[in-house]
Amino acid sequence: QIEFVNKLQEPVELVGTKSGEGEVTTTLANIAPNGSFSYTCEKGWAGNFRCGHAAEANLFEMSVMTENEWIHYDLDNEKGFNVPMKVQAPDGKDAPDAYQTPDDHAGKQHSSAAGKFVVTFEN
Repeated sequence: QIEFVNKLQEPVELVGTKSGEGEVTTTLANIAPNGSFSYTCEKGWAGNFRCGHAAEANLFEMSVMTENEWIHYDLDNEKGFNVPMKVQAPDGKDAPDAYQTPDDHAGKQHSSAAGKFVVTFEN
């Protein structure tokens, strides 16, 4: 489960893209300032979340493994940056850094046991 929290002064249009569906993006919610929205990913789900439909946006990417309860996740600024976000995994750890370029994979991807992730949009 993922809880998206909006600590910005403007609404956040939460958009999701499921892997394997091309570049089709879907608006999942419009989160009011100081509001939140919960989303559940089933086993085998993989994709990303962002604020708005713009291609140049920072992304929260995750894959929920089918063979166990592990979740792989990262932050990605490869194509651009639009709204600051931070991620806290179920184990209480933050994603400390984000991909900056397509070949920038050193130490940026993380894994966590199943549980609730908190993604916060804030300045």
